[in-house]
Amino acid sequence: MTSDSLEDSANQENPPLLPVIYILGNSHSGSTLLGFLLSAHPDVVNLGELKGRTWLKERFCSCGHPVGECAFYGNFFERFNNLKRNVITQIRNTRLIQFFFKKNIALNPASKEELKDFYSSVSHQVSAVVPNARFIVDTSKSVSLLNGWLNIMPEENIKIIHLTRHTGANVSSFVKRGAPFFKSLTGILINNRMIRRYLRKNNLNYLEIDFNRFHGFYSEEAKKMSEFLGVEIPSTDSVPLHHHVIGGNNRTRKSFTNKVTGIHKDEEWHQILTGFQKSILRLLS
Repeated sequence: MTSDSLEDSANQENPPLLPVIYILGNSHSGSTLLGFLLSAHPDVVNLGELKGRTWLKERFCSCGHPVGECAFYGNFFERFNNLKRNVITQIRNTRLIQFFFKKNIALNPASKEELKDFYSSVSHQVSAVVPNARFIVDTSKSVSLLNGWLNIMPEENIKIIHLTRHTGANVSSFVKRGAPFFKSLTGILINNRMIRRYLRKNNLNYLEIDFNRFHGFYSEEAKKMSEFLGVEIPSTDSVPLHHHVIGGNNRTRKSFTNKVTGIHKDEEWHQILTGFQKSILRLLS
């Protein structure tokens, strides 16, 4: 076997680590939907929220199978959970107020190695299932996990999409699920401030995408993402292809499993919030 053949064989066994498209934003900001829209491109694989505590229970994958029968998770699911449990728990428990005062937070050496092993294993599994894959989508949204990824990979290997949503629509999604209005609103406003501060202090390259424009103007948002990512993100009439999501918004997952049900106008919040709550929002705008 020639040296070139040996090199090609080694590359097939250990393909290069795939770049991550990281969706940053608030909870209930539309990240589950955006992940599916991105995976309408055949070389983009949507894995949903990698920070999710998937070890708590087995669930169905968005591909339509139980995790044990899923092409991606299958026999990999136990290893997937074991690799990430400790480090993701530590990252999730990071005191977010630190990001207001520090440019970034360094992971300790053990956590850094754990996160590297997790990322490497996920990347290789994606390449095994989708050989032509060019990107992994992580819809985790949190600054703490973004900070973790930036601890272990070059900045050019992580494409940050900052997803924004109208504050009224965002807070109403919390209220609809039983969360207190003022607590939800305060959390959203603080998180917005923290995200912008972190991006600015670290001089990170990112693309801001507006969820409010998905209905009626998605083609323009898709064009912006295509230019930013260097791949052609199709319009919303394209069926998502490669997705293995076991968290996020259940209704969205079902709506985009092997089909496209369209994007609804983001106006439900007008009926959910009270007049007083809407007055508070107007005062803050």
